[in-house]
Amino acid sequence: MKAPGIKLTLWLSLAVYLLALLWQLPASVVWQRVAPSLPAEVELTGLSGTLWRGQVARMTVDRVDQGGLHWDWRPAGLLTGNIGLDLLWLPRNGQVAAKLLLGPGRIRLQDVRGELDAATMAELNRA
Repeated sequence: MKAPGIKLTLWLSLAVYLLALLWQLPASVVWQRVAPSLPAEVELTGLSGTLWRGQVARMTVDRVDQGGLHWDWRPAGLLTGNIGLDLLWLPRNGQVAAKLLLGPGRIRLQDVRGELDAATMAELNRA
């Protein structure tokens, strides 16, 4: 007869293993799943890192260069039922930082701050 401690140890070991796999989940794997469902044509160059911390060297949305992007997970967002990310967007001649909150059925940007020059704004908005 097996001791109950062995069963508990095996379940805890499995849980730790699965959490470690999730923690190391490459951003490229997530991107392959998300990209087909986006409403716009988005191409990423230089995607690296994990789901929780990573970067894109260059994003192109509907053939318009959007620059680079860095993200870093904010675990405190889980306390409010959200997934929180610190974002740093690096368009040409500018820099914009923001906090992204993803919740059930909503996406919210807050604390958006930064600078873009007029030429970059015109190009991004196809003006």
